Formats: sequence, C-alpha cells, structure tokens
Amino acid sequence: MFLPEADRYSTSKRQLESRIATLFGGRIAEELVFGADAVTTGASNDIERATELARNMVHALGSFRSLRSADLQ
Repeated sequence: MFLPEADRYSTSKRQLESRIATLFGGRIAEELVFGADAVTTGASNDIERATELARNMVHALGSFRSLRSADLQ
C-alpha cells in the first residue's frame, strides 16, 4: 500500500538531497540567465533553507560521516 505524500513521516536521503538541489535551482537559474554579476538576493531564503536542511542531515541523521560536527560550527 502506498501512502499519499502528506502522510509520510520519514524521508529518504535521496529525497532530502533532491530538496537541497531543488532549493539551489533558483539561484543557479538566475546566474545562467542574468550572469554571475547580476544575481539578485531573491534566492537567499532558498539557500538558507538548503543550508539548514544539510546541517540537519549531518547533525541529526549522520548522513555525511566524513564530516565531523566540529567542522560545521
């Protein structure tokens, strides 16, 4: 039996990595369209959310074992 997206309580590492990639998509699109010198601050919230998600993956989930938690502080 498959659950609807809203009923999921767990998320796979692949899904989390996909969310991070999606969050960076807007920033990358701006750079491609407008050039590196004309990127706006519009994607700053997306980058903050991606950073928070990546930190949570490292701290809470232990996803990236090659990094020590001291390296992230």
